[in-house]
Parts: sequence; C-alpha cells; structure tokens
Amino acid sequence: MAKRAVEQRLGVRLATMTHDMALVEAPNRWEARLCELEGIDYERLRDETELPVSAVADEFIGDYLTRLERVVESYQIDHPFSDGEDTAVISLRDDLHQTRAWCETPNANLLAHAAELDALVNSHTGEFAWEPSGCRVTSGETEPNCVSLARLSPGDRTVIAPFTVVHPEYSDNLAYRVFFGHPSGDTCGATGDCGLTSATRWFQRVPVAPGRYRLSWYGATATGSTLDPAGVVRAVDDAGTVIAGTTAPASSTTGLTGNWTRYWRVFDVPEGVDALEVELVPDVAMGVASQAVDIGGVMLENVSAEVFSGTMMYAAANHPPGIFQATNGAGTRMTPSCEDTAGTEFRRRWTRNCVRLCADGFGADCSEGGGEEYCYWETSFGLTQRDIERGRVLSSAGFARGNYNYRLGTVAANIVGTGVRDCERSRSPSACYTGGYLQYSIEHLGPHTVRNVRGEDYVSELFNGRVEHARALASERYVSNPLSSSDRTLLSDYYRRELVGRPLDGTYVVRIWDTPGLAFDRIEDVQLVVNYSYWTRLH
Repeated sequence: MAKRAVEQRLGVRLATMTHDMALVEAPNRWEARLCELEGIDYERLRDETELPVSAVADEFIGDYLTRLERVVESYQIDHPFSDGEDTAVISLRDDLHQTRAWCETPNANLLAHAAELDALVNSHTGEFAWEPSGCRVTSGETEPNCVSLARLSPGDRTVIAPFTVVHPEYSDNLAYRVFFGHPSGDTCGATGDCGLTSATRWFQRVPVAPGRYRLSWYGATATGSTLDPAGVVRAVDDAGTVIAGTTAPASSTTGLTGNWTRYWRVFDVPEGVDALEVELVPDVAMGVASQAVDIGGVMLENVSAEVFSGTMMYAAANHPPGIFQATNGAGTRMTPSCEDTAGTEFRRRWTRNCVRLCADGFGADCSEGGGEEYCYWETSFGLTQRDIERGRVLSSAGFARGNYNYRLGTVAANIVGTGVRDCERSRSPSACYTGGYLQYSIEHLGPHTVRNVRGEDYVSELFNGRVEHARALASERYVSNPLSSSDRTLLSDYYRRELVGRPLDGTYVVRIWDTPGLAFDRIEDVQLVVNYSYWTRLH
C-alpha cells in the first residue's frame, strides 16, 4: 500500500523508473521484490548460533519502506517543482456544456426564405419573399397553371442529402419541383386554362449595393421534362437587364446524391443598381409548352471581399459556394450562437430519474418497497487536462494551465437563477424559507488520470469518489472570480472535502435533488467553486 501510495502521488509506476535517482538506485530493480522476501530462518538461527543475522534473514521490510521514502525525497531533487494552489469558478453551462441559445444572426445568404421557395410576399408587412409575375390575365383574373411549386419529399431523389443546412427547421423545405404551365405536363393552349407566357417568372427582389456577387443553386432535371436546371435561375437588375443568366454557362459541381448538380455564377453589380431580382424562369425557346425542373438551395452572396477583379481569382470556377444557408423572412438565420442567459438549452442537458435509499445507501440493491424513493435531475461531463490545455473546456474559468499533477481540493456548488427555491410548492413554506440552499451530489468516475513530470498520463487506479447530499448555495447570485468577500462568507459553510487529493481528470455526474421547494425550470446555471493544487516545474 505504501508503494501504491507513492505511485499515486507522483503519477508514475515505479516499474517504469529505470534510472538511478539521487538517493536510491533505479526503482525498477527492487520495486517488485517485496513478495520475494522470505523473512528470518529461526530454525537455522537456533542450530547455528554463531551466524550473523544477515545469513539467516532476508531483507527487512523496513529497508523496503526506506527506499520508498528515498524515492519521494529524490523526486524533488531530480525533478525540482513547487506546489501551487488556485481556485476555479466553473460554469457548467458555459465552461463545460457550452450551451448556446438560438437567436437570429446575420446571414451570408441575402435572400429571404431561401429554403422556402413557396413562401409568398406578405402584402401587409412588405416582407421580402417569392412571388409570380408575367402570367396571362384574362378579364382581370390571372389564368391558372402559370407557375407553381411542389415540395419534394425526402424520398424524391433523397432531397436532403445534397444540402447542408445551418438550421434544421428548414430540413423539409429544401427542394421543389417548379412547374411552368400544367403540372400534368399537358400542352398550354389558348383555352384560358394555362397562364404561362414567355415573360413568366418566379422571383424575389433583393436590395443590393455595388460589388461582386455569387448566385448559386442546386438543380436536377425533372422526370418527363427537358428543362435544363443550369439556365433556370438568373439575376436581373432593377431595369430588367439580365446580369447573371443564361448567356454564359454556370460553373457546377456534379456527382451529388440523387443526380443533383450545384450551379453558380459570379457577376458584378455596377454603380446605380439598388436591387436585384433573383428569378426562376422557363426556357423561352420552348414557347408555352409545359415545363418542370427540380430546384433548391438558392443562395445570393456578396463576395466582394473574396473574389478580386483583375486576377485569375475572378474565374467563377475558382470560387464555389460554401454551405447553403437557409434564412427566415427577415433574411437572417436562427443559430445557436447567443449566450444562454435564461438556461433554456442548459436545462435540456439534464434528465430526471429516481432512486431508492436502501440500508447501505443510494443506488444499492434493495427490493422494491424496501427503501424510500428520491428523485433528482442529473447531468454529466468529462474533464481532462488535454481538453483544458486545448481550450475545449474551462476557457473562462481562470484555470492555471501549463502545470501538471492537478489534484482536487475542496468543492462547493452555487445554483444560479431567480426563484429557484419556490417555497409555495413546499408542504411547509415557513420551514422552506429558512434555508438558502438546495441539495446536490457529485460522483467522480474513472478513468482517473494525472499528468506526470514526463508529460505522460498516468491512470490512477482509484475507486469512484462521491459527495452525497451536500448543500449548494442558492442565493440567486453569480459567484465571481476572484471571490469577493461576500462570496467567501456565503460559501464558507458549503465547501466539501470528500474529493480532496483525487486527480482532477475524470467523469463527473452531478445531481440536483428534487426536494420540496426546488423550481428546476428556473435554474439558469450551476457553478462549481473548486480549490485545486498542482505542481510547477522549476526547470
């Protein structure tokens, strides 16, 4: 046990220490000999009384322990270090789970409802969207079968496969079959049942500034139609002049799932042009014959900062579009990029379960009805020195990076939120109001590793650690780092020592017990105030 304790403390197996140390020979030569010692041969000692003790006795156990002591003393000579201590205030929401709230953010795609080609302009709000134009009108009424759209289902060409969508809400609105004329494919005649004309289009008006733009879309030839998807999408200026259209072939990427092809054009918008109209148009060479094409993922981007004029970089083929970005009616997109101040996404990382309290503790095996049932909210997270050093976790917790042999000290918890204790829900509100705390537990699971002086990760063969039913501060405030005097006072009675000396690395399971007065839906964050120690190399 003494040997194992030394290995745990230094973070290294003695069997791997092959060099002589300052005060003791290489540990790998003797660390495994303990079980080979035979003790004193008393019978031989009785028969041969003149023999020295060394002749009838193997090595004394105390000599083995002395060697272990010298390993510890030599370690500081051979690998000079100093002890360090620090305090980290860790947010489960921001530092560990790193949850972000959904919010509207700027979008590279200038089109509104870019994934919803059937979203029509709202005449009341003037919101930008799509609308038809150029349909034949008879007696003040637009004739039917001019231009229409039908959403393709995932089974049609495996629609979703070609599109990488930023926001999953649009996953069902990615691609459409666009019909010009009769959806059935019947020829348009002069009978008043087909409003298709040579001027028919499905378009959206987009305000723009002078610069260089890229128009891109996914297209595929519809079954039973010869309409080329490469020429269906174009851009015209506010004077009706085609800026990006069928006059020049579009660059493309082929070989996508379901025979989809991605097309794009790079073009300039000159001074004096305030808006573009992005259009879906039929092939006028086909006259008023009914036509169909599969279109999706239309995107208009300002690439002035990306594609420069006067160089070979101007070639559109050198600048394919990036990930298609779906948009809403405001031309923005919803992304998980804002601070989760209300804790809405954070609370999704917790699950509710129940456990029985048996005679030998929580989670033990006792028959149903053999113990009282207690319920809790639970979440977990992993913590490794490697992730800390790479900035994946604890990026804002003020952690002392660049050291080694990190060990846990005392731990306290602070539950943040307004009204997380709702004593009106308690059976005894008066008694509930006297406590400014909630109860929590922490379990520290393996593998438990520590980084040693050689930069190696040593797996510490420890049992799991546990803090059971501790009190967490619930005073509706955030704890700052460094701790203010008031924070120190409030937390002084809440530090727990059950995890002291354990490696920092491991998997942590945190439970908040569903005790009377808990309003879990108001929890915004959980902070862990962790005092920890480490070793700092001196050379």
